[in-house]
Amino acid sequence: MKKILTLMLAAGMLLGAASGAKAIDFKASGEWLVGFGLGDGSLIKDVDNKKYHHDDTFNAGQRVRLQLDAVASESLSGTVFFEIGDQMWGNAESGGALGADGKVVKVKNAYIDWMVPNTDLKLRMGLQAVALPNVAGGSAIMDGDAAAVVASYQFNDNVGLTALWMRPLNDNYTGTNADGEAYGNGYNNYLDNMDLFALMLPLKFDGVELTPWAMYGMQGKNTRFNEGGVGTADGALDVTLPGPEDMRIIPLAEDPLVAILPKDHRLAKLDKIPTRELAGDPFISLLQSSAHDIHRALDNAGIHPDIRFTTKDDYAILAMVEQGLGISIVPSLLIRGRAQNLAVRPLEPQASRTIALAIPQGEALPVVNAFAQTAIDWLKENWEPAL
Repeated sequence: MKKILTLMLAAGMLLGAASGAKAIDFKASGEWLVGFGLGDGSLIKDVDNKKYHHDDTFNAGQRVRLQLDAVASESLSGTVFFEIGDQMWGNAESGGALGADGKVVKVKNAYIDWMVPNTDLKLRMGLQAVALPNVAGGSAIMDGDAAAVVASYQFNDNVGLTALWMRPLNDNYTGTNADGEAYGNGYNNYLDNMDLFALMLPLKFDGVELTPWAMYGMQGKNTRFNEGGVGTADGALDVTLPGPEDMRIIPLAEDPLVAILPKDHRLAKLDKIPTRELAGDPFISLLQSSAHDIHRALDNAGIHPDIRFTTKDDYAILAMVEQGLGISIVPSLLIRGRAQNLAVRPLEPQASRTIALAIPQGEALPVVNAFAQTAIDWLKENWEPAL
């Protein structure tokens, strides 16, 4: 992907250089909206002579959007889109109070549009509005501004194709959770990016418009660390350690992942096994829905295992490895007391899963808090990884 994007950027620069001798046309456009509201939208006016709503009966506000386009040619242009507001009149935070000194100028979009020479392939690169196909009311899946590369091609009047890559999140992990507590390995910006890929196929015929589409996403385990007090994902979009927003997640321990092999396996002589060395052997895996940590370790090593068997039973994996049917990666807790007939070795680089406790946000029952504290204290004194 990096090579592809480098080529795109290089092509954009070459196009810009080729157009450098020509005058660049600058165009400005935008909107200035001022609105006034009068009315009481609350369904509850008062209870026991006490006001329970806090919305103003009258309010005024404004928003300014300014778009600047630099057009070098029909095949190369750039756009910057600034937004000021929303500013509520009288509100200091939005810059609408006395003195009007709020810092509310935002870069909403900044992108380059260009076409591959001698083709109809169009590309847009940069901060831009990204919306998945929808009919009315906007997309409930993705409809917002993001850093992205979008490529589109129109085969004919009826069929087109659009592909995109966007990076909604990256380099936001600070080594602590939203409560300021140390979380993860503490390395800033470690495994905290999210990448989304999509393909759309716009189809237009007489009286019918249809756009089949598909999206695939990946995210690092620290991408959403600051959601709901603490957050982590294990390499698959929407597969996260945190539960609902009303849950608080307390990381308790890191359980190392280990390689398990038949005792006479060629790698059993090693003290640590480089994960990449597992690429050529028959692999026994849990079902994909239960093996995210394991597949994340394999993906980080850049290998695709030769999966011969899948099962939802952890102990079935141990038995199959004992019988020489393949190798596997499992959490170290699983093999405690069950490794007599197996060769168990740490991975290099080390990989692990997070063991955590989920408790309700806010005021929990005393017995819940007492149990949580007991679990935390016990693990601090007794936790020892199997290896």
